[in-house]
Amino acid sequence: MKLKSVKERLFAAILILTIVLGGVACSKGNNNVEPEPNEPDGKAVIVATFNIGYDNPGAGAGKRWTDRRQAVAKLIEKHKFDVFGAQEPLFNQLEDLKGLLPDYTYFGVSRDGKADAGEFAPIFYNKETIEVLESGQFWLTDADDKSVPSIGWDARYPRTCVWLKVKHKVANETFFVFNVHLDHIGGIAQRESTNLLMEEVPRIAKGDPYFLMGDFNYGHNSANYQLLVGSPNFVDTHGIAKRKINGDKGTFPGTPSYGRIDHIFVNETNSPTIRRYQIVTDSFSGILPSDHSPVLVEVVF
Repeated sequence: MKLKSVKERLFAAILILTIVLGGVACSKGNNNVEPEPNEPDGKAVIVATFNIGYDNPGAGAGKRWTDRRQAVAKLIEKHKFDVFGAQEPLFNQLEDLKGLLPDYTYFGVSRDGKADAGEFAPIFYNKETIEVLESGQFWLTDADDKSVPSIGWDARYPRTCVWLKVKHKVANETFFVFNVHLDHIGGIAQRESTNLLMEEVPRIAKGDPYFLMGDFNYGHNSANYQLLVGSPNFVDTHGIAKRKINGDKGTFPGTPSYGRIDHIFVNETNSPTIRRYQIVTDSFSGILPSDHSPVLVEVVF
């Protein structure tokens, strides 16, 4: 009887320890690494931002566009992006992605205003699920005419905002998507571009739900980030998501101190439900798709 009692107590102790450790793992998983989510239902919309990295001929092995392009396409297909803002692609990269992803196309001209040359900040969308209702593009500049390319403030390059008004064919929901890639050098340009977006995005959307996304080149602890989320019209999806995957990771892994510099914001009022926020860290056969980790949100209206 004594031997049996010892065995029973030992089993109970192991069971309790297993439950406690399992609970700790689960609680950590909510904001770190979790199993792949279930297939989103038909009325969920996947919105994402993805700096795919420009075609740099001097990049090392495994980092060249010819090495990465299949991985970029596989990631987009795997996570079933409905609509996403891309940053840094050159025209040849856009053509490659259209060939690798025949269900997708894009809108936007380069930051130099050209349709077939330069660096773009386009919006891609799945033609099977997304219908484009309106489209536009303006430049982040202090020039009076923001419909033509110009360099604003102390920026190094022209910077632009591409936008679409779209309808999700299955969910039967209409919303706006704005995509940007802010300057990486000019501190004044970053601040004033943020101020301009705070004015123009709500003005264009006219009360409809909207997503402002892109590579902002400033982190979530920066003054410019606080300026944006401190306004009455923008909230970071990271903060309101029902579920986070890799939520505590940075989006520029090569420089962890930058934190999250790729963001997706929504309007604070009339905003959709953010069911999932995910910083995607996939690699394919050892190849990272880009030097940035894309960010996606699973949305229900």
